[in-house]
Amino acid sequence: MEDDLKRTLIYRPLTQPNQLFGADRRLVLVTGLVSVILFLMSLTIYGALIGGALIGLLFCSLVVGLLRVIAKADPLGHSVYLRYISYRNEYRALPTPFKNPVKYGRA
Repeated sequence: MEDDLKRTLIYRPLTQPNQLFGADRRLVLVTGLVSVILFLMSLTIYGALIGGALIGLLFCSLVVGLLRVIAKADPLGHSVYLRYISYRNEYRALPTPFKNPVKYGRA
């Protein structure tokens, strides 16, 4: 009976979440972009006095560390949260569909 079943290989790189530095790729790239902008803003005299380059590096390292902790808990958490936000209007927090939404301030 096992000989009748067809085996299909599932390649691991096609099923794993797309991560960079152990966190979601898009969020890490946006964090890097914000850090580069902070660094480039520090190329003036005022930015050097404030320490914009140090602030940019500190910001990047803290946020990427936080993103790694989040990705360790749920690697697809970012995409799941975006889907949750897009469906917010369809799935309202009411106990039944027969409740009056105007009474509770939801119209």
